[in-house]
Amino acid sequence: MRLFKIIMVLLLVAAHLPAAELSTEAEVDWTRLSSSGLGLGLSALVELQLKEHLVPESARWTEPGKLDRKIRQLLRWSPHRLEQADHFSDYTMLGAVAFGLGIVPLASEADWEPVLSAQLQGLALTSLTTNLIKILSARQRPYAYFRTLPTDHARDRTSFCSGHTSLTTAAMVMSATLLTETGTRARLGGLLGAGFYGLGTGALRIAGDQHYFTDVVCGAILGGTIGYLVANRIEISQNENTYSLDRTLPLVTVRFPIEILTGMTDL
Repeated sequence: MRLFKIIMVLLLVAAHLPAAELSTEAEVDWTRLSSSGLGLGLSALVELQLKEHLVPESARWTEPGKLDRKIRQLLRWSPHRLEQADHFSDYTMLGAVAFGLGIVPLASEADWEPVLSAQLQGLALTSLTTNLIKILSARQRPYAYFRTLPTDHARDRTSFCSGHTSLTTAAMVMSATLLTETGTRARLGGLLGAGFYGLGTGALRIAGDQHYFTDVVCGAILGGTIGYLVANRIEISQNENTYSLDRTLPLVTVRFPIEILTGMTDL
């Protein structure tokens, strides 16, 4: 399933390439686009290959708190439906990513390339940051603690924070920010909707006994924050039809950070 997610993202990005030939008002910054794609590729490498080797062999955080226990009891599905909830959360996350990468760049009033680059950067940063937190915290997943599903895998110790929730929220927040005007009701409504959608994905993760409530909430905060900051780096001049990316995150340059990429390969 994880490999399918990566293939789908690559296909969504490739689907925009024919638009480059049709774009006559602005040139496509291939360096920015390719380096942004490289960042997402690095995050996929960490997710698929490196993370399982970096997670500690024993959990550092096992005992769930009272709030986590109560929310788990309320939202967890019956044992024979846990995998179904897990699959549903995959679909809601993929839907958010597909909307952000496949529709928003073409639906936005801006040219597609800066918007797509921002989406790629936001997803890459969210994934890398989430996995770094997972590795450092090494929290035992609820299904492993309560023995509701088979265990003995490195992912059993990657509960905090929820990657599905962080990526979904980041994708939806970026989409809402890039499609609406600052200070409008549409912006507020879009951000609220994005937050609820992300938490809905998180609720499915709890239902599938993959995460606790605190994992989901922290994932939503992380993804929403990164998504909003990355999307707000794009300032469009309506008169000149140019793009200013001066409001840059401390760890991210306009062209996705080659320096950071080389540094993170040591993770």
